[in-house]
Amino acid sequence: MTFPTLALCALFSVCALFASRRIAALSIMAGICYTSISQQIELGGMTFTAIRIILLIATARIMIRGEFRDLKLITIDWLVIVFTSVIILTATIRSGDAQDFIYQLGQSYNIVLSYITFRCFLKTSADLEGFFRGLAFLIMPLAILMIVHSITGENLLPGAVDLSESYVRGGRIRCNGSFLGPITAGIFGATLMPPFVGLYNNSPLRRIAMIGVLSTIAITLASNSSGPLMTLVVGSMGLMFWPLRERMRVVRRGIVAVLICLALIMNAPLWYLPAKLSGLTGGDGWHRSYLMEQAIRHFPDWWLLGTSDTSDWMPYKMAAGGADITNQYISVGINGGLIGLIIFISIIVISFRNLGQAMKDSRTKSLFNEFLLWSFGAVLCAHVVALTSVTYFDQMGIAWWVFLAILSSSSSEVLRDNNIPSVQYRKSQTRLAIHGLGHT
Repeated sequence: MTFPTLALCALFSVCALFASRRIAALSIMAGICYTSISQQIELGGMTFTAIRIILLIATARIMIRGEFRDLKLITIDWLVIVFTSVIILTATIRSGDAQDFIYQLGQSYNIVLSYITFRCFLKTSADLEGFFRGLAFLIMPLAILMIVHSITGENLLPGAVDLSESYVRGGRIRCNGSFLGPITAGIFGATLMPPFVGLYNNSPLRRIAMIGVLSTIAITLASNSSGPLMTLVVGSMGLMFWPLRERMRVVRRGIVAVLICLALIMNAPLWYLPAKLSGLTGGDGWHRSYLMEQAIRHFPDWWLLGTSDTSDWMPYKMAAGGADITNQYISVGINGGLIGLIIFISIIVISFRNLGQAMKDSRTKSLFNEFLLWSFGAVLCAHVVALTSVTYFDQMGIAWWVFLAILSSSSSEVLRDNNIPSVQYRKSQTRLAIHGLGHT
């Protein structure tokens, strides 16, 4: 680990340990934005990146201060715990390989610690609003550095992997920031855009929201990748459906009808739609479509306990000998089998359901909260699409579980209020208004 990365890790760890809960959450996001997982140290036979160290310090702070005591676990929380357990168990039974077990243990470490820390740090609407206010300024330097990288060809982030020579498209560099690739860097920016649009609905926060929106767009465009651009488009389209929020059942049925029509008129199966779209957006659409076909053909090989061998899936192989798995759902199936995949999809489905219930409850109480929840739904839609075209293999994997924790906290707070008697609820709303949270 280089000295600049070590210094940043120490700074963010100190903030995570001693600062307020919101600053501690922002310190973890800073680790995602400005430290690369390519910078590592070995401790006790395990590999620690800067972000893993920050997460460990943040978790220790939560245990020392007892900040987990008032956390009410909901269905999503239990599913995350079960999911990581399934991943570790299937890896252990499948191969019996100590290295495979250690790798899956490390992935579970990332999932559980990133999810639990954010569930404990961001518990209220005030926490979430303050977090995104700070995040708008936090990502601005990353956007500037990626723009500089795009213009000069030099990645100035300390310890970052320099891909300038090999990642060029249309004469423009595909910038990666601190991430291991431009796709995950761009998706990180693209999936942060909708919440800042949600903040824009609150007049006092509009300037801050614009900083966040412009920074996320700059990060997405600097990545010069079709996947992040498509993710940004999906998130924007999700926001545009806001006027139809009370008619989403009709919208969902319409989407299903369109997919059925496409399946009837296309010469190829429906999962070859990415290959068709790549003709317009660019990218490796055929690879992603063919990968889905191979996952279906090899279903008997991975459904029970996953598989460690994908060497015969594609006509070309990675350096390690397996297929390039550019699909998070397939990656989950390969590592956790059908049970792991079902749990993973269940987490997404229940997250949508909780958001819908929370929005319905907020509809007559706070237009600002309702729209912010809607923006989270737009982010989730963008992730659902992005996960079909890439595996979140670097800091983006941590950012994904962080977002799920934010989503759980935002919806669980509103749903928890449903159990408050009307008189007590009015008193609580008065207190929220005094603290600037009762925006309507």
